[in-house]
Amino acid sequence: MQAQDFVNGDSEHPYAVTAATPEGWQSVSYNAPFCLANNWITASLDITSSTGPNSNSGINAFPSSGNTFVSGLYATNDESLLFFHEGIEQVVYGLLPGSTYDVCFDQAIIAQNSVSDRTGAWEVFVDSTSIGVSELSTNYGLAYGDPAVEWESRCISFQASSDNHLISFLPWDNDTLTQFIGTGNAGALRMGIDKIYIPPCYIPVDLPDTVFLCGPSDLVEVAPVIPQRKHWALEQWN
Repeated sequence: MQAQDFVNGDSEHPYAVTAATPEGWQSVSYNAPFCLANNWITASLDITSSTGPNSNSGINAFPSSGNTFVSGLYATNDESLLFFHEGIEQVVYGLLPGSTYDVCFDQAIIAQNSVSDRTGAWEVFVDSTSIGVSELSTNYGLAYGDPAVEWESRCISFQASSDNHLISFLPWDNDTLTQFIGTGNAGALRMGIDKIYIPPCYIPVDLPDTVFLCGPSDLVEVAPVIPQRKHWALEQWN
């Protein structure tokens, strides 16, 4: 039995656009208990490509896979008292309660005008519970508006308690500096996410002596060790 994967895990969309989500996905609501956004506008993320949606301000980069990806802010605007916390989520069906699954994705830091933080990650939630923060990405050499970002693969595990779960992704900052500033390597953060998937998980059927493991590879089989008897002639000699 294989768990259903994310729909449109490559975040494909016909064009780059602000305040939109790819087919199969929705924005994390600002009403969610783990979202810090003030309203729906500051919770709305951007479909991003190598040319947009706004290359003049640096909201553009080459995707990890396909033609588009999703990028979201973790930032504050002191003048308007707004908090931007832009994430993406989707319900995944076909899970086996009690089984452990990996949620895998590619992440990258996106350099934007006045969004100068060059270290960040994604926090992943199953329903309303955090299952962890991905290993940090750091790219101090990334120039503002440079589309050649550095994508890195990450995986976080969780144990299913139902046959379906809402899985959410929100940018995470490892410091407390979240303001829009023009220089330095801290302040507001924009993170990209792409190629989101759950590696196949195979469950044994009527094979109690064989163990199947879930993981990034298609199938890993661990068979029981069967003791081997010596040849009869060798036994007699010994």
